[in-house]
Amino acid sequence: MGCYEILARAAQNGEVIDVLTLVACPEDAAGGRMLLLHQDGRQDGVLWRQDFTEKAVAYIREQSWQGPKLLHLEHDTGGCGQIFWDRLLPARKAIIFGAGHISRALAQMLSLLDFELIVVDDRPEFATAAWFPAGTEIMCQDFAKATLQLAERIDAQTAVVLATRGHQHDLLCLQLLKGTTPAYMGMLGSRRRVAALFRQLADEGVSEKWMARIQAPIGLDLGAQTPGEIALSIAAEILGVLQKKNAQSLRLAQEVWHGRNAAEKNL
Repeated sequence: MGCYEILARAAQNGEVIDVLTLVACPEDAAGGRMLLLHQDGRQDGVLWRQDFTEKAVAYIREQSWQGPKLLHLEHDTGGCGQIFWDRLLPARKAIIFGAGHISRALAQMLSLLDFELIVVDDRPEFATAAWFPAGTEIMCQDFAKATLQLAERIDAQTAVVLATRGHQHDLLCLQLLKGTTPAYMGMLGSRRRVAALFRQLADEGVSEKWMARIQAPIGLDLGAQTPGEIALSIAAEILGVLQKKNAQSLRLAQEVWHGRNAAEKNL
């Protein structure tokens, strides 16, 4: 299978792949022009020759991703090769059930993180494009009907947020979402409300393993009170789950995801 076929399959499966394309060789010689680096360490393709490929891989592994860039790598022969480094990132999607104040704030934040947004509410005065970022897919219809339609669109890069106006709507959505495996699923509500809903799902035969996937009460413990603060705690939790990271201060982290340059250029 060639590199382009591998990329096409990876895009369908929601994989993250670093794509290295040889722009100029250290020497005018035939050789490979593309290298794909998978997150699990696998490699496909080659850049010019094996020793140059190994040097490029070693360099990439030491860097943090800060966007596409052109790299200049010297070779033992004295020449310099040019490599364009890009990254295939799967499209991230958020499905938000409920279009209240918290959902509006959350949609704004997730839009800044390049999520595709789908918002569901059965109230026309709430399910309106005026409240949400441009490009948001608004579904103004019964929660049951919308959930059945959206269940087929849930994949490994989907975040599902339940923030409806009532316990009965959350329960209905969860009953219909049973068995789906989004990257993230969270539900707004007090611990008492969440516990009661989980008891009802358990009585209906829903497995504890599946219910354990649900982040409820939703969000990180940031002391959030206002809709904006609560939305921030939810967005941060979603990002952490999708990135497979536990939230903590970067001061305590052994690995810093954004490089010094990325942070300082925004000061």
